[in-house]
Amino acid sequence: MYQKIAADHIFNGYQTLPGRPVLVLDQDGVVIDIVQQEEAGEDVFQTAGILAPGFVNCHCHLELSHLHHQIESGQGLISFIGSVMERRQTDELERLEAMKKADEEMWQNGIVAVGDICNTSASADVKKSSPLYYHSFVEIAGFPEHIAESRFEHARQIANVFSDVGLSHSIVLHAPYSVSDSLMKMIYGLGEQSVFSIHNQETAEENDWYMNKQGGFDLFYQRLNIDTQHFSSKNKSSLAHLLQYMNPQQRHMLVHNVHTSAADLNAAMEHFQSHPEHLFFCLCPQANQYISQQLPDVKMFQQQGANVVLGTDSLASNHQLDLMSEMQLLQHQYPALTMDDMLGCATIQGARALGIDDRYGSFEKGKRPGVVTIYNGKAKPLLMPR
Repeated sequence: MYQKIAADHIFNGYQTLPGRPVLVLDQDGVVIDIVQQEEAGEDVFQTAGILAPGFVNCHCHLELSHLHHQIESGQGLISFIGSVMERRQTDELERLEAMKKADEEMWQNGIVAVGDICNTSASADVKKSSPLYYHSFVEIAGFPEHIAESRFEHARQIANVFSDVGLSHSIVLHAPYSVSDSLMKMIYGLGEQSVFSIHNQETAEENDWYMNKQGGFDLFYQRLNIDTQHFSSKNKSSLAHLLQYMNPQQRHMLVHNVHTSAADLNAAMEHFQSHPEHLFFCLCPQANQYISQQLPDVKMFQQQGANVVLGTDSLASNHQLDLMSEMQLLQHQYPALTMDDMLGCATIQGARALGIDDRYGSFEKGKRPGVVTIYNGKAKPLLMPR
């Protein structure tokens, strides 16, 4: 038995289709075909607005959901990190309920798949019972060289929890400013992983630290009584330093990119020139505004043909987990961006970044990507995996 759905427009993951197309699915939501209305026959369900595949949220922190409305906005990244460190510990039941609520919020906003940052295994039970697909990025931070082995082993233990319950995951570094070179070598020495995620150049102070070992991170580590003598200035940006560890044969997602320069972008794309399909730049505009009241240079990424995807970041740094809101903010700031541009970032590009484009991201035969309706600026789940 087939399900036939038509709307004012259908975006198939790549483009808005011409004519009067009808999406044909089987009873399980698997795409059978897209045909024109005159070929569809009877029993076509008609809805208003745009039909699109389910959205892919490439960057979230489900663990921080209990910090919703708890951290002051506009204080800058370093102060924000300090606030998270001070407040992230909470009652286990409170944290669990906040994660469940955030998971449901994403589903209600048309999100079918999530790249989620994890510093513990606390989210494993929520993800196991969720209708959403999750790839858990087990994140390591550890700046002092002498703790590299213990931090690495701790991350492996967390990863084993996700593995034991059959959840997709990979072990990744937090950011260049928070990980020693020894720890970077351990992470990249793991060999084949499906995808790496790295917080990249979210603040100008990250590049200050790498260029001359000055600025906010110097003071930050002093306040934490962390010895930084082993670190010397690199006389280059953090991304330029990081590229030496990044294998172009593996998929990488650089997140935030607020202070990524044209030179850094070009260097990264040149580094991945043998596999350009493995390099993605994830933008989380509402979180950037919340934390630092800044945005990345989206026009630069578009002009260079970079693979751009979207994320919400956490409820500690955002008012909602809603990719439509992220798209609308970018379109408001960069009017030249089309709806097709934005929807492509939220669907097929996001699915490619997480390595799940065989199932999600587009209305192509055999896929079960979920169906979202977009009407009056809101995305709603119409036919979603549950």
